[in-house]
Amino acid sequence: MRFGETFHSDVTLRSTLTSDLRHINPFLGSAVELQFKFGMQVG
Repeated sequence: MRFGETFHSDVTLRSTLTSDLRHINPFLGSAVELQFKFGMQVG
């Protein structure tokens, strides 16, 4: 199991998703980004 590759692709997906959301709705994008960061710190 290649955790590094899976983790990297997951982070890339989140970054892309966050960027798309921020482009559509800046406030929503920021909220999602903060949730991801907080979730990663906790988990």
